[in-house]
Amino acid sequence: MNHFADSVAGKGLLENMEEIKGNDSGSLFGYTGLTQLQKENSKLNILESEQGRTMLASYPRRIVLELTNACNPGCITSARSHAELNQDFFKKEWLKVLEPAFDYAEEMTLTGRGEPTLHPDFQHFLEFAGHFPIKKHILTNGTRLREISPWIFEYKIDLITVSLDGPDSATNNRIHSGLDLKKIVGDLRELVVRRYFAPVKPYINTVTTLMKSNLDVFPRMIDLAADIGIEEVKGVYLTAFSKESEGETLFDIPGKTEEIFNIARERAESYNIVLSLPHIPGKDPAGDSVHRHCHLAWRDLFAGCDGIIRTCMSPKNTLGYLPFAGSSFMNEIRNSSEAVDFRARVNGPAPGMNEACRKCYQPSCANKNLMHAFVQESE
Repeated sequence: MNHFADSVAGKGLLENMEEIKGNDSGSLFGYTGLTQLQKENSKLNILESEQGRTMLASYPRRIVLELTNACNPGCITSARSHAELNQDFFKKEWLKVLEPAFDYAEEMTLTGRGEPTLHPDFQHFLEFAGHFPIKKHILTNGTRLREISPWIFEYKIDLITVSLDGPDSATNNRIHSGLDLKKIVGDLRELVVRRYFAPVKPYINTVTTLMKSNLDVFPRMIDLAADIGIEEVKGVYLTAFSKESEGETLFDIPGKTEEIFNIARERAESYNIVLSLPHIPGKDPAGDSVHRHCHLAWRDLFAGCDGIIRTCMSPKNTLGYLPFAGSSFMNEIRNSSEAVDFRARVNGPAPGMNEACRKCYQPSCANKNLMHAFVQESE
């Protein structure tokens, strides 16, 4: 049975869906040129999320592939710096299991606990995605921008997010040891110039992990973005996975954080640069809930480099294992017993949630009013 077609044709669930708004729908990047199939799937997915359905007829809107947990610089901001991980690489043959979703999903994101461009077959994943209408998003530390630049244009990459934690070498290279900010900025400049003359014009933004060490200089990230010629600057809070980094979190200085954010907003407006910022601790509309409404188990499919299917980055929220999946994507992955059970509990009373959800730190769902959104030492 085609659950998607049956739901669309037989139940009229897509009527008036344009009016659905709000954070609970889990907004993705505003891509243009989506197919009718993608648009219908997105509307249905939003409806199923907002109604809290556990058995889904919609396919995921975003497929997140963690290509590897290997990384080149040492980053105090990364969870992998505080955990012993076996080095893994996503196996190409696992794409066959996920293939049925690629006609429906809006976005394939290559990210994870490591640097995705280090995968020895990185080009293969771009080539595979090129056979589908899916949009392609790369989140990278920027160390291999020059090497992958030809593929960015050949495979029509839509969105490139570069992780930069300071506007100057002293700040950024201290947080990312072994990383050369000047080289990354130079490669970004070349990328911006090249897209002026290419039919492919990827949207480029930076994301900064905000902490006490770089909060004061964060507004200068907007100056840097304007100088390079890129569109957006994002900020996310540091999550501390060790006692040493706990003192770097911004949970205890909401006033100072808000002051800096206001300066950044004024600067972004003057440059006409998009600025995306998290809620100020104490002002998150989630109130005292353990997390904001979670849409990830509806919107996303996260496939780890170890073959484990998860709802998000948390290693504890496991929904299955790709090498053991059968031929039915909807029955054995999308609506597996683990996935259905997770959706039934994730937005319910806190005692019924998975432990990881009760201590959620995922940027899109964590309640920034609560300490566990910033400190995960025991996790």
